[in-house]
Amino acid sequence: MESFEDFGDILRRLRAEARLSQNALARAAGMSPSNVNRIEASKQGVPRKTTIIKLVRGLGLSLSDERAQQLFDAAAQMAKPKPLPSAALHTPFNMKPKSKRALQPKIRELKRIYLQGLELIAEIEDIIAENEEDV
Repeated sequence: MESFEDFGDILRRLRAEARLSQNALARAAGMSPSNVNRIEASKQGVPRKTTIIKLVRGLGLSLSDERAQQLFDAAAQMAKPKPLPSAALHTPFNMKPKSKRALQPKIRELKRIYLQGLELIAEIEDIIAENEEDV
């Protein structure tokens, strides 16, 4: 099975290699330290391309650097829809969860999907706004 390093892990590793604190990276990237913290902790949805570019430049990398490409690839991987497990497709809707605790992973997944949807909507709005400016 192929192991996958998520966006937050890659960013944390690159930041450590650059010997930057979260605060220093945030300042260099023109972002808030709490935003960098949430990204590294994977508590946000898919980062926008503009955010990735800011982070890459804050790390002192060029956009063509292989390490920068790792961030773009990880974001693209995050954006891919995750297939439903086959068991979920065959679960009757009238089954209640055994406990509230059993719902926590499902709630986290729904939040992640919701945040991805918001990011996509924001990107579409940006594209529409750019196109309206060009007209």
